[in-house]
Amino acid sequence: MTPTASFPSHEAPGYERPFCAIVAGQDDAPFAVQDDVVDRTSVTTA
Repeated sequence: MTPTASFPSHEAPGYERPFCAIVAGQDDAPFAVQDDVVDRTSVTTA
């Protein structure tokens, strides 16, 4: 996501969002892995 005036971002350069990896079907071990996902639809991941 690119920061905009209406939605500023305070993340550090190079920061990778752990939950974005899970939603994309990737693991972010040891913090979150696909086995942690209990439900996935076209619009949600839980």
